[in-house]
Parts: sequence; structure tokens; C-alpha cells
Amino acid sequence: MYGMTDIITIIAMFVAAGGIYLAVACRQVNILFIILPVLMVLIAWVLLFPSSKPVGSDDIESGTLLLTHVIFFSFGIGALFLAFILGVLLILQDYCIKHKRVGRITEFLPSLQVLDRLMLRFILVGFPFITAGLVFGIILAHTSWTTLWIKDAKVIFSLICWVWYTLLLQFRLAFGWRGRRLALLNLFGFVVLVFTLFGVQMLFSGGSHRYL
Repeated sequence: MYGMTDIITIIAMFVAAGGIYLAVACRQVNILFIILPVLMVLIAWVLLFPSSKPVGSDDIESGTLLLTHVIFFSFGIGALFLAFILGVLLILQDYCIKHKRVGRITEFLPSLQVLDRLMLRFILVGFPFITAGLVFGIILAHTSWTTLWIKDAKVIFSLICWVWYTLLLQFRLAFGWRGRRLALLNLFGFVVLVFTLFGVQMLFSGGSHRYL
């Protein structure tokens, strides 16, 4: 069985690796200072809630398929979390520039072009992980559940997230959307993804889904 703490741990590991990548490979040390408080919150979660409720269902054996599903989906969330942070910074930078509030914030943050490029890079990293996690999850549900997996609320919202990010990439790669407009789509997509992870189980009871 895998608990929510295990998932948060994997996400924290990916966020830490992404922060190091931004600081070392991309030479964006300032972004690392913004990511560090977020990483500390994730670590605090792991330390404060070491015995979270397991995310597996009693009728599903903890095996390679479930582990692969959890790891891929968690990596995807970690990458899209970094894209979310970069999207927030992009919108903030865009607001300051458009309203001529040039100062410490605009000087501290990278340019809009750099933020846009890095945000897209992490979306392109996270999307294949989310796709693989979704595929393994559907296979697991199809072979292990006694109910139809497509009726499960968390599966439905996961598919909605996947379609949303698919459209986002289509708008960027095919139609050239970028900057604030793409960042807003990115932010909304990640909010839905977080709701899928944490909120669906609270609002929709009775589903077969007990893991990510």
C-alpha cells in the first residue's frame, strides 16, 4: 500500500531535483530561492504526517503495476507543480511590467521569455509522466476492480486533466499561444489536478479509487 505521504515524498524529490536543475543547468538561482519555501512545506507534510491513510484499496495487491502508476503520476505532478510556480511568476512579472511597476520584483525574476520557456519545458516533462501514470492506472483498474473504472470520479477528473493539458500543448505548439494566456491555462489545469488528488475523495464518496 502507498499512503499520501509517499506520494508527497516523491513529488518533493522531483521538485528538489527541478530546483537544482533550474539553478545549475539554467542558471536561475533566484527561482531556486522561491522554490525552497515550497519544498520546505512538502517536507514538513512528510514529517508531520508520516502515517497518512493508505492510498491503495484492500482488494488491490500492492504490486509492480500500482507502484509504477504512483511513481509516474507523482513525477508528473512534481513537474507540473514546477510549471505552475513558473506560471505564477510569469503572471506576476507580466503584471508588473504592464502596470509599469518596475522594481525589485522585476529585477529579481527572470524575463517573461525565460519564464515562458521554462514553464513549457516542465509541462513537456510532466505531460508524458501523467499520461503514463494514467495508462498504468487504467490498466490496473480494468484488471482489479469489480466496477466499471470509467464511472469512478477520480478517473474522470484525471482524464479531464489530461485532456486539458493536451489542449494546452496544442494551443502552444500549433497556434503559438504563450506568455500570460498560456500561463493562465497552466494554472487552471494544475488547480484541477490538485483537486483530483485531494478533493475528489472528499466530495465523491463510494468510488473504487483508493490510490492516486
